[in-house]
Amino acid sequence: MRTVAARTWRVGTRGSRLALAQTRWVIDRLQQARPQDRFETVVIRTTGDADRTRDLSQFETPGVFVKELERALLDGRVDVVVHSAKDVPTTGPGDLVIAAFPPRAWVHDVLVCRRTCPLDPVTRLPALPQGARIGTSSVRRRAQLAAWRPDLQVVSLRGNVDTRLGRVAGGDLDGAVLAAAGLARLGMLPESPSLPAGPLPLAGFEELCAWPLPLERFVPAPGQGALALQVRAGDEAALALARLLDDPATSLAVRAERAFLAGMGASCAVPIGAAARVDGDTMELLAYYAGAAPAHRRWTGPARLPEDLGCRAARAMLPGGGAAGAREGRPMEGCRVLIPRPEHDAEGLAAEIRRRGGVPVVVPLIAVVPLADPSARDRLDQALRLLETCDWAAFTSRNAVTAVLERLRALGLAWPVGRVRVAAVGQGTAEPLQAAGIPVDLIPAEARWQGLAAELPAAAGAGSRVLLPRSARAPDHLPRALRDAGLVVHEVPAYDTVQAPDAARRLAAAAAQGPLDAVVITSASAAEELAAVLAETGAGLESLGGGRRPLVACIGPNTAADARRAGLPVDAVPARPGLEPMLEALEQALAGR
Repeated sequence: MRTVAARTWRVGTRGSRLALAQTRWVIDRLQQARPQDRFETVVIRTTGDADRTRDLSQFETPGVFVKELERALLDGRVDVVVHSAKDVPTTGPGDLVIAAFPPRAWVHDVLVCRRTCPLDPVTRLPALPQGARIGTSSVRRRAQLAAWRPDLQVVSLRGNVDTRLGRVAGGDLDGAVLAAAGLARLGMLPESPSLPAGPLPLAGFEELCAWPLPLERFVPAPGQGALALQVRAGDEAALALARLLDDPATSLAVRAERAFLAGMGASCAVPIGAAARVDGDTMELLAYYAGAAPAHRRWTGPARLPEDLGCRAARAMLPGGGAAGAREGRPMEGCRVLIPRPEHDAEGLAAEIRRRGGVPVVVPLIAVVPLADPSARDRLDQALRLLETCDWAAFTSRNAVTAVLERLRALGLAWPVGRVRVAAVGQGTAEPLQAAGIPVDLIPAEARWQGLAAELPAAAGAGSRVLLPRSARAPDHLPRALRDAGLVVHEVPAYDTVQAPDAARRLAAAAAQGPLDAVVITSASAAEELAAVLAETGAGLESLGGGRRPLVACIGPNTAADARRAGLPVDAVPARPGLEPMLEALEQALAGR
C-alpha cells in the first residue's frame, strides 16, 4: 500500500466573520477527504474590506473583494483561495483558475425586518409601512425593490452582517435585504435542502425574522450562494485538492450565470441578476436586467452547454444583442468560435468574443506542464543559480513567470532585486512579478515579442546579458532578433506544452454540439496541436464546421506563418498583432464570406 505524503496547505480568505465561516466549511470537508494533511487559514485584507463607506457600484474596478487574494496566490503566499462566487469577476489573471464550485447553499435574497411586521395576504411578503427605509448596497436589489414598492426609501447599507442586522434591530431601518446563504453559513438561519416560505427566526437577533423573497421577482446575483475555489493554473496538486469539493450541478449553474454576466458586459455597477437550475439533462436560466425597461426572462437549454445558454440569454436581453455597445447585424453574431488553448488562459479572449456577439468554444488542446526532461530542468536551475550574472531577465508570458517563481522557491533562492533588471512583454505578464515584489523596468508600448525586440536593446545596451526563460517549444523569433541587436541572450526552457489529455475527443464533442464557424490561433503550439489532432483522427477542418470549413484567424503574421507550416489554411491576419485586431480581421472575413 502506497503511503501518501502529508502536506500543509495555506488557504487564503478575507477576514470577515462570514468569509472565515465559509473557509472553515471548506477546510472541514477537505480535512475529511485528506486527513493526513494540515490546513492553515491565511487572512488577507482586500480593498472592499478596507473601504466600507462607498457603495460597491462606486468602485472604479471590479473584484474589490478578490484582487488581493489573487495576488497572494500569484506570489505563492497561499495555495488555494476561498471566494464567494458572486464576487469573482468573469475575467482575471490568466495564471489562475477557478478549480471548483462546491455544493451551493440557498440562492435567494431575504428581507429581514422586525417580527411585528404584518404579512401582506396578497403578496405573502411583509406589509411594510409606506415610505419604509430598506437597507442595501446592491444596485440590483435597489432596482428590484423599486419595481416592487416604488414608495420605499432605499438606504445605502454596508458593513458586516451583525452591523447590518443591528441597524434593523435598533430601529434605524425598517428592513434590510441580504443573501440567505450568508445567514445560513453563519448559523443564523437553519440549513435545509429547500428554503421554507418564511418568516424564519434569526438566531442571535430574536426580535428579527427573515422573509425569503421569490426568485421570480427578486433575481439574485450571478453566483450567489456558491463558493469558488481558486488556485494557480499550473499547480496540479492544488487543482486536484480543490476538485475534491466540486459539485457538477453547482458548477454548470454558476458557469451559465457567469456567461450571462460576461455577455452583458456588466459588473456590480449594473443591475443584473441570474439564477440557473439543472434538472437532469436540462438547464433553466432565470435572468434579470434593469435596462430601459426592467425585464425578467427564462431560458432553457442543454445542461451540458451552460456558457451557450448564458450567452444566448445575454444576446436577447439587450436591444443591441448583448454586451456593451452591441449592435444588430454584427458579423460575429451567433458564430461559434473555437479557442484551442487552456481554459484559464482563454478568459479574456472568450469575453471579447462574447462582447462581439459570438459564442466562444474553449477546447484546451494544449496543456502547460513542468519540464519533464531532466537536462532541461538542470539548465533552468543552473540559470537561476547564476541569475546575478545577468543584466536583464525578459518574460514573454505569465506561464514563464509562474514557472520561474515556483522553481526559485523549490531551490530556496530569492530574486536578486536591484541587481537584475526585468522586462515583461505586457502588463498581464508584469502583474505576477510585481505581486511577488519584483520591480518591472520595461513594458514595451507594443505588447508582443516585437515590442520587446524593438525596445529592450536600447534599454539594456549592446553586450548586455539577458536571461530569456520561456516555453521549451517556443519559436526562435525573439532570441534571434535580440542577438541581431547586439545582446547576449541566455535562452532556457522554463515549462513545456503538450497535447492536452482527451484533446481529440473534446474537439469532436465541441463540433457535435454545433458547427464551428471560426478558429482563433494565438500561438505556434496551438496551430501545431490542432493540426496534429486533426491528423490523428483523419479528419479535416471541414469536420468541425459540419461540412463547411471554419475560417482560421491568427493573432499576427508570425503565428500565421507557423499555422501555414503546420498545414492549416489562414483566412484572417491583422496588420497589427493583438487579440482585438485579430477579432476585427475575423469579423471582416466573416462579413465577406
